[in-house]
Amino acid sequence: MMAWLNIVAILLLSKKGVALLKDYEEQKKAGQDPVFDPAKFDIEDTTGVWEKYRKR
Repeated sequence: MMAWLNIVAILLLSKKGVALLKDYEEQKKAGQDPVFDPAKFDIEDTTGVWEKYRKR
């Protein structure tokens, strides 16, 4: 039963995960130090944790 829950969770998250991986690879290819930008993926940063990293 737990395996099925994990499989469903992976399927639900796979689209966003692939998009995040592509963004990471594009930043690396451009010679940048990859930085996660939650706004780029419609993820709300309610705590502001990622804000200091985007300002680099």
